[in-house]
Amino acid sequence: MQAEHAKIKDQISIDKERMQDEIALKEIESVKQEIELQVSENKATEEILKQDQLKANAERELAQKRAEREEREALSRFRRGRILGWLKTVLLVVLSLLLVIYLLLASYRAYRWVTEEPLIKEVERVVEVEKQVEKIVEVEKEVTVTEIPDECTQIRRNGEIYVSCDGVTVSGSPTIGDSGLKEIPDLVTE
Repeated sequence: MQAEHAKIKDQISIDKERMQDEIALKEIESVKQEIELQVSENKATEEILKQDQLKANAERELAQKRAEREEREALSRFRRGRILGWLKTVLLVVLSLLLVIYLLLASYRAYRWVTEEPLIKEVERVVEVEKQVEKIVEVEKEVTVTEIPDECTQIRRNGEIYVSCDGVTVSGSPTIGDSGLKEIPDLVTE
């Protein structure tokens, strides 16, 4: 029994050692995983820091370029302003000189109008004009006129002229209705 008991103790101690080895392996693996996790976090952190540093460098360069561009633009505006100022001054001087010259000429002209006698020349010329004679020429045309017999009368109705030869005459009335006739004659077209 003791041998069995010793065997069981040995078995238990072997199992204990094996369990301790497994626990130690698990601890080593968990520590290894933690280290790998920390290394990957460190790498990610380093990469983020690098990106932040690159962004900061890019922003700094951009700000520097912007400042240089603004400085160039300010210098250009300053030069342009000086040139435009000189041009304005020259233009004003030229315009004022032209105005003074114009006023002097106008006053001289007014002085001459007041003091001098006007120069009026009388020119006489003999001009010959050709006489044009117009003659009136009579032109004869043959016109066919339809003669209406005395017993017939002309009647105008709706813009057309009709001839009536029934012996009834209408004189002095603009329309048949005004003439007082009760019976209107049949109208014959020409």
